[in-house]
Amino acid sequence: MNNKDLEKIITITSIFGIIAFITVPISVMLYFMYGGVPPIWNVLLRTLFSMIGLVSVLIFFSGFQYVIKSFNKNYEWVATLIYSNVCIYLTTNFVAHSLEAGSVLNPKGVAVDATQDGILAQGNYLLYGSIGRILTATYMMAIGILTIRTRVFPLWSGWVAIIIAMINIAFIPSMFFGTNTGDFYSAVGWGNSAFAASLYAFYVLIMSIIMLKNKRKYMGV
Repeated sequence: MNNKDLEKIITITSIFGIIAFITVPISVMLYFMYGGVPPIWNVLLRTLFSMIGLVSVLIFFSGFQYVIKSFNKNYEWVATLIYSNVCIYLTTNFVAHSLEAGSVLNPKGVAVDATQDGILAQGNYLLYGSIGRILTATYMMAIGILTIRTRVFPLWSGWVAIIIAMINIAFIPSMFFGTNTGDFYSAVGWGNSAFAASLYAFYVLIMSIIMLKNKRKYMGV
C-alpha cells in the first residue's frame, strides 16, 4: 500500500474515532435524563446513538491495528490481539443493547426500566459490567505495553492506556456487590457501566487527534 492510501486510512480512522467519542456523552445523557422509568423513545434513541458509536469504534480500531502493523510488523500479533478483543467487546455490547431495546419493543408497547426489567434484563448485568471491563482491560493493557515498547505512539499515551486498563480491572469484581444502578460500585452501578465503561472513548479521541497530527510519521515520510 502506498503512502496516499495509508494517509486515507489514517484520516478515515481518526474521523470515525472522533464520531465514536461524540456519541458517548449523548448516550450517557439520555441514560440519566429520567430518574424513573424512561419513555420508549428514550431507550430507542440512546440505543441508536450507541449503535452508531459502536460501529465507529469498530472502524477506528480496524484502522488503528493497520497503523500498528504498517509501523512495526514485528508486533502484528499484538495488533491482532487488540482488534480481536475489541470485536468481542463490541459484540457483547450489541447483544446487550438488543436485549435492552427488546424490553420496550414489546407487544403491549409499555415503557419499562430497560436496565432492570424485560427480556433477559439481568443477562445484561455482566455484559455492561464485568465482561466489558475485562475485555477493555485486555486490549487497553496490550495497547499500553505496545506503545511503551515501540514508541509507535507518544510514550505518555501508553501510560494513559495502562491507567484506563487498571481502572477497568478494578471494576471486574463489581459483580459481587449487588445490582443497584444507583451505587457507584455494583454489577450495574453508574461507576461501572458509565464511568469506567466510557474511559476508552477518551483514549480513542486522543489517538484520533495524535494520528491526524502525525500522519507523516506513520507513512514513513
